[in-house]
Amino acid sequence: MEAVAGWRFGSLALLADAGHMVTDGAAQGLALLAAWIAARPPSPRHSYGLGRVELLAAGINALTMLAVVFGIGWEAWARFQTPRAIDGGMVGAVAVLGLLVNLGVARILVGGRDNMNVRGAYLHVLGDLVLASSLRLLREALHGLLDGVPFSVSLPELGRELASIPGVLEVHDLHVWDLSGERTAVSAHVRMNGLAEWPAVLAELQARTQAHGIEHATFQPELPTWSLIERRD
Repeated sequence: MEAVAGWRFGSLALLADAGHMVTDGAAQGLALLAAWIAARPPSPRHSYGLGRVELLAAGINALTMLAVVFGIGWEAWARFQTPRAIDGGMVGAVAVLGLLVNLGVARILVGGRDNMNVRGAYLHVLGDLVLASSLRLLREALHGLLDGVPFSVSLPELGRELASIPGVLEVHDLHVWDLSGERTAVSAHVRMNGLAEWPAVLAELQARTQAHGIEHATFQPELPTWSLIERRD
C-alpha cells in the first residue's frame, strides 16, 4: 500500500518506508525462525544446542538495517538535488496508517528486548534512521559469535569476586561467553586446599555467577601441587 501510494504521489518517504516494512517482515520472520531453531535441544553434534543462531540472526538483521539506512540516505540526497512535487495530504494519511502498524508491532516486541535476536527485529520496526543502534547491535552479535565476553560482564572483576570466596585459593582459566541471545556460560578452574569444602564452595560459585546473569556454569576443582605430592608420599 505504501509502495503504490509513494509511487503514485511521488513520495520518497513512503517508498522508503515501504521498503523498510518489507525488511521488517523479513527481520521478524528471521528472528522467529532463529528462536525456533535455538529452542531445539542439544544433540551429539551440537552439545550446547543451536542458540548461536540467534546471534547470527541479530547480525543479519543489523546488516540489513544498515543497508536500509544508507539506501534511504542515498536516495534522499538525490531528491535534494532534483526535488519533486508531492501530494502532502495523501502521503500524510498513508504515513499515519503505516506508523500505527509499526507501533502495534513494536508494542508486541518491546517485552523481549533483552534477547539480542528480538532486539534486531525491534530495531527494524522502531525507526528508519537508527544507525547507532544498528552498529551497536552488529558489534554485539559479532562479539558473541567470536566467543567474546559479554559487555555486561567484567572478567577481571568476576575473577576477583570468585577468588574471594572462603576456601578458594585461586581462580584461573576463567571463560565467559554467550550461548545464545540471552543465555551465558562460564567455566573456570578453582584451586583449593582440600576437597572437603567443595560442595559449599561450588554452591557459592554458582550463586555468584547467577547474580551476574550467567546461567550455565562449569567449575573444575584443583588441589595445589604440594598437596598432591603429600598425598603420594
